[in-house]
Amino acid sequence: MVDKLAAEHAAEVDWRAFYLRPDMPAAGMDLPEYIKQRRAAGSENRLLEMAKMNGMEYVPLSRLHNTRLAHEATEFARESGRANEFHHVVFRQAFSQGLDISSWDVLRLAADEVGLPADQMQSEVESGKYTQAVADQVREAYQIGVSGVPTYVINDRYAIVGAQPYEVFKRVIDRLQIGTGNGSEIFYTDVLGFKSRGRADHMLVLTADGGTPLLELKEDLSAASRPPHTTGLYHFAVLVPSRIDLARSIRRIAELRYSVQGGTDHLVSEALYLADPDDNGIEIYRDRPRETWTFPNGDIHMESKPLDFDGILAELEGDQRGGEGLSPGARIGHVHLNVADLESTEDFYHGVLGFDVMVRRSHGALFLSAGGYHHHLGLNTFLLRDPSKNGVLLTYRAR
Repeated sequence: MVDKLAAEHAAEVDWRAFYLRPDMPAAGMDLPEYIKQRRAAGSENRLLEMAKMNGMEYVPLSRLHNTRLAHEATEFARESGRANEFHHVVFRQAFSQGLDISSWDVLRLAADEVGLPADQMQSEVESGKYTQAVADQVREAYQIGVSGVPTYVINDRYAIVGAQPYEVFKRVIDRLQIGTGNGSEIFYTDVLGFKSRGRADHMLVLTADGGTPLLELKEDLSAASRPPHTTGLYHFAVLVPSRIDLARSIRRIAELRYSVQGGTDHLVSEALYLADPDDNGIEIYRDRPRETWTFPNGDIHMESKPLDFDGILAELEGDQRGGEGLSPGARIGHVHLNVADLESTEDFYHGVLGFDVMVRRSHGALFLSAGGYHHHLGLNTFLLRDPSKNGVLLTYRAR
């Protein structure tokens, strides 16, 4: 199945090591009683059905084997560009033939089958040459949240966990075309929880309540990536109605293993930061009640403190709503732009359009709003290096 998907989408497949039981004895172990009980209850029926559908034979394991040697032998195969071929043979030995892949006799057969020198493989693995490489792979897997096998990580952002049918992979990969509207659609709907109002003329319209448009994403396959350290969009911010709505968004993003840039407590609000597949910045935040905002010296008091993730997620205790997407009450709360010059930008947004200045920051930031809000518009010169090479924000529409 993975080979078929790779061929269809010209994808590169890289199998990595992971230990379900890091403390597995070198000689392996008998099946634990809970596995025997689950098997008796039919836990492997779905695997048997999927194997049959894909023309494979699946032989249920009669014993758990230590896979360290198999992983390190795969690293030997990787050096010869045959890691995937070797992996496939070892996988077949374990799950179709029921062989003990902790045995050198079995691994040497696999080496012979793919044309690797079995004597050299065994010698180099036994020397410990690949022990650290495998340990690093296992550590990286734990760091990104892998807790079971199989876990398929796509483009370092999306994870498919478990033995899923072909259609699940195909649906995700068909839509996950980073840098196109398809990749954006799966991110905004599946990860952030927006609802799509459909696509027309390369335009995707997104909403939180099923009706009111909040975002319009226009696909332009000829568009160049925005150069780093130039003017343009810093982030747009999605305001959710309550702290529990922010907790639901954090939970949804975490469950999908999508990487975030961080979280900040601004005193007036609590915010999560991340980027979409095209590297557009996004903030998801909730406001604290206005009566708690303070205005020392006439400017609104805002800071950047660490976000209390534990406290926010504690709001979910007993939550019955589940993963239904963004709250219907979500809206665009503010927009933040990288600009070349704060003085001339203030002249326009404050002097011409009439936004109120809420706070100026000495490190190159300005916050403006209407009606006493903490900010509807953020402006900064963060990381701007060469104003002569600025990017251009072609169009924007405020709703």
